[in-house]
Amino acid sequence: MIHHSFFSLSFYKFSIPDWQNRKNKLLDLVDWDNRECWSGNHFSDYYVGSDRKDYSLDFVDIVKDSFEALGKELEVPLFLSSLWAQRYFTNSFMPPHNHGAIGYSFVLYVEFEKSQHPSTTFYSPFNCPIRGDVIEYKPDISEGDIFFFPSMLLHMAEPNKSTLQRTIFSGNIKAQV
Repeated sequence: MIHHSFFSLSFYKFSIPDWQNRKNKLLDLVDWDNRECWSGNHFSDYYVGSDRKDYSLDFVDIVKDSFEALGKELEVPLFLSSLWAQRYFTNSFMPPHNHGAIGYSFVLYVEFEKSQHPSTTFYSPFNCPIRGDVIEYKPDISEGDIFFFPSMLLHMAEPNKSTLQRTIFSGNIKAQV
């Protein structure tokens, strides 16, 4: 018998060093009181300003170790093409979506209580060949982790059932060609 495995997807997780210091710097980048960014009990600056926020350069400087490590792993220089911050309160969520056909996307878990918050749910682009079920993947995440995934992959943030806020930065990166 010959066994071949193909159509695999690569994910990358890095833990941000000196997390507590960098966490505070990241949280200071965003105007969390900006009323334009509020929709119900959910904060997102995705639709405010351009794809590259005013704080993009500072963000990249804070997490550059992870971006450089991913670029080395993929053997290509990378650039940040878009960035946004989101904060979820009780019962807020992000429905299934993707970030386009090209590049990698990321979620940086800034305020994340592992015992209270679910990590992002990812959906396989194909069903289980035996049962036909949708294949889900929920990575083991801790606060301070940045998780990179193919941009085309369907994913969602499940409802926050906790009274503790869940804060993330997300964005897209592409190869410099």
